[in-house]
Amino acid sequence: MDKDNQKKTRLQEQRKWIRLECRVPVHYRIDSENTFKAGLARDISEVGVKFEANEQIPLGTILRLAIQLPLHVKPLKTRAEVVSARKAEADSSYRVGVRFLDVRQRVKDRIARYIDEITSDVEGGEEKETDRDFARALEEGENLAVAGNRQEDLSAVAAQAETKEEKGLNVSALIKEIESLEVIINEEKGVCQLGKLATLSFRELKGCPPLMLGLKFQEVVEEPLLKKHGLNREEMKKVMDECKKKFRALGTRYYVHTLKG
Repeated sequence: MDKDNQKKTRLQEQRKWIRLECRVPVHYRIDSENTFKAGLARDISEVGVKFEANEQIPLGTILRLAIQLPLHVKPLKTRAEVVSARKAEADSSYRVGVRFLDVRQRVKDRIARYIDEITSDVEGGEEKETDRDFARALEEGENLAVAGNRQEDLSAVAAQAETKEEKGLNVSALIKEIESLEVIINEEKGVCQLGKLATLSFRELKGCPPLMLGLKFQEVVEEPLLKKHGLNREEMKKVMDECKKKFRALGTRYYVHTLKG
């Protein structure tokens, strides 16, 4: 096995044991019974899940699970064995840990994609081709007697860089504005405000898990920000990708509020 494949295999093996805290709906059924009961996942990995249940479930019990991961219409279905169960200190619920059994590869892939989406770091932008071209042109301009049309080319590149610098200021201001966004929950009116940019009714947000809420918040503020900062949609998408964690945090805050309510 070559080094690249060895590294890939090692990363896949390590990822199996990454546990991601979450709050997603789970329905479970004891294999010998007919009734599915509702629970709430507390964390998930490629090999198992821990969820809240309103009953004690004996160790070794085989369960049928349906886990509603965000961004998927159909729940993830699998069999699992109870490997831990303890009573919660704060309330009368139980924390049940299960190990997945006979998991199909597509089920593992869905969990892996979900974990990767949350845990992957925001990638820093690479040096752009136009930046390198501009630097190269300047270097050449210092050492050569540049012909007239070449000088015009350099002037055009410089003008593009100036425009890019202005855009950079817009991008910085935009990111700063997004980072300062707060969720304001108005119980009396039944609405959630995202700063001064957008207002959503509780009805629109009902039943959404945190990640889906974050995506919805991102979607509704994009248009006002586009108009305000004058960026095109491609530029806006790059900015929004940088601010994913912020929108997830806003979604989690609203979701926790609904749980308490």
